[in-house]
Amino acid sequence: MKTNDPWKKLSDATRRRSRTTEPPTEMPWGFDKAVLARLRDRRASPAELWLRMAWRMVPAGAVVFLVCWIAVRPSPAIGVTPDSNELAELLIQEVLPQ
Repeated sequence: MKTNDPWKKLSDATRRRSRTTEPPTEMPWGFDKAVLARLRDRRASPAELWLRMAWRMVPAGAVVFLVCWIAVRPSPAIGVTPDSNELAELLIQEVLPQ
């Protein structure tokens, strides 16, 4: 048996280490910040949750807007006719009553 075995030295050192039953006087480094960060996430107000979800939907909304804009935009060949002007005026009167 080797007397210079590093594993044996390590196991002997761990056995000799005094074991205290008292809790440690300080929390491990960074533990308190991690716990507080998780607590804050769970206690987030509905307004914060709404804001976070709204920011996540901005790219999707932009894509939907662009697709609708490309699909619905009028063709230059059609042009503007007097009938379309009348229709627009009727629509504006219905939406914005005076």
